[in-house]
Amino acid sequence: MKKQRSLYVFLVAGVVGAVLAFVFYPTAFPQSALKVDISHTEAEERAVAYMQGRGVDTSAWKRATIFEVDDGGQIFLQRALGIPGFIQKVRENSNLEPWHYTTRFFRPLEKEEYFVGVSARGAVVSFEHHIQESQAGTELTKDAALKVAAEFLADQQGISIADYEEKSYTDERKENRVDHAFDFGLKGSAIAWSADTSASTGAQRLVVVVQGDRIGMFGKYIFVPEDFQRMQETADSTGVLLVALAAILEVVLTGFAVFFLLRRYKAGDLRMRRVVLLTVAGAVLLLISIASSPSGLLFGYITTTPWTTFLSISTILLLVSVGIFVLASLIVGVPGESIAREQVPHANDLDPQKIYTRRYLASAITKGFLMAIAMIGYISMFYAMGAKFFSIWSPLTPEISGYMASWLPFTIPLAVGITAAISEEFTFRLFAIPLLKRYVRWTWLAVVIPAVVWAFLHSTYPVYPLYVRGIELTIVGIALGYVFLKEGLLTVLVAHFSFNAILLSLPLVTSGNAWLQFSGVAAILLTLVLPFAYLLVTTTSSDNTTEGSTI
Repeated sequence: MKKQRSLYVFLVAGVVGAVLAFVFYPTAFPQSALKVDISHTEAEERAVAYMQGRGVDTSAWKRATIFEVDDGGQIFLQRALGIPGFIQKVRENSNLEPWHYTTRFFRPLEKEEYFVGVSARGAVVSFEHHIQESQAGTELTKDAALKVAAEFLADQQGISIADYEEKSYTDERKENRVDHAFDFGLKGSAIAWSADTSASTGAQRLVVVVQGDRIGMFGKYIFVPEDFQRMQETADSTGVLLVALAAILEVVLTGFAVFFLLRRYKAGDLRMRRVVLLTVAGAVLLLISIASSPSGLLFGYITTTPWTTFLSISTILLLVSVGIFVLASLIVGVPGESIAREQVPHANDLDPQKIYTRRYLASAITKGFLMAIAMIGYISMFYAMGAKFFSIWSPLTPEISGYMASWLPFTIPLAVGITAAISEEFTFRLFAIPLLKRYVRWTWLAVVIPAVVWAFLHSTYPVYPLYVRGIELTIVGIALGYVFLKEGLLTVLVAHFSFNAILLSLPLVTSGNAWLQFSGVAAILLTLVLPFAYLLVTTTSSDNTTEGSTI
């Protein structure tokens, strides 16, 4: 009966969270402005077509396409316009979009390569051609080079150079040519970010490079003034300090984990099966997600490296990254199960000698999912209200550059969600809370301390004032700790996993591309399905098992 009453509490929290998310999410999260109309495959096809239009046959070239975000420009726009204003302006003006696809064309061991940028709406927005310093070309005057640039912009981009004013110009003499670099500012596009009238303003800019008498580069960007950059770097340094302090405490916690791991191993008191099962599941998803995004590796290829060497190194790094996740999770998860079995046995869902019933697992998973919805609603309201009443600025855009260019975009939210949930919940709930209960008198302190450390480890996220992120997540961490003690580890694992996976899936769902929308929906559905798949794998009894032998 008590468990049933708690399910009603979670149901109410989930419903309230859904309402809050529906009301506040569109104005609290800058990702609401992201409208991706084409997939990375379509972007790559448009880049190939553009190259063919320039007379370049790319059939013998290797290529890689990623989705890039101009973090500096994005943060400046959000600070200057506010989150609602940023969302509105980006939707109205594609020139302000701080994100686009970039396709790289390259050949191993050759310096020459091309980069073509395609906007989320499908327009070519940048081009770059890297050539040898010694490659022959002409030696134009500045005026002649400006004429080449103006004709190119008018013919290829529909841009009139008369709408821009020159901001800077440099020329550079090479062995057999002269290169000219122009930086233009769009007239009337000044963007103020401070009430101080002496502060510099940002603007829409355009850069064009003429290599000899041919276009070597063009691209639009958001100019971020130096005084804003300095202010930003000063604020970010505070975040780094907060993370460093929290990281020291995390290292201390990991040291205790290693100590207890060795001690419990010698005592023969380790029960690893369920810890290993969850960790391996996370590692498999991580491996699949990385393998489905080869462009991320290929885009970073250095053309002075032999191709086979690069592939070998990339494979090793991929396996090492997965191995680090597995090792880090087991180091805290295995002793965490042991000490939780001693201190909070009712919360320890990873003891393989305890029996899961389908009813228990279904209840824990359902509560976890409802808690995730409540968390999304809480964070949406926190930042929407914080921005309105407390000058909290929160460009909480998730890392989208990875999965927009993935062959299987739905794997990225799942992999990020499961790996973060496993590593962080093993560390800050399964291990840290029972450890502190062992040595401190008050249970509430055992819940709060790990919550604070976990929260301030996220202080490098661009949320200002920077301590706000720590406050916001400390509240979430306390809630997770309380639910861990009352409901068990499985509920908080599902909550953490679902929270991350759903937030990362939403930009896919709200995109304008059918494949990306399908991937977002698939990711959310799999977020629901995967925990129940775990139920099927781990259930060893029926619902008729006596209560004394179940958890």
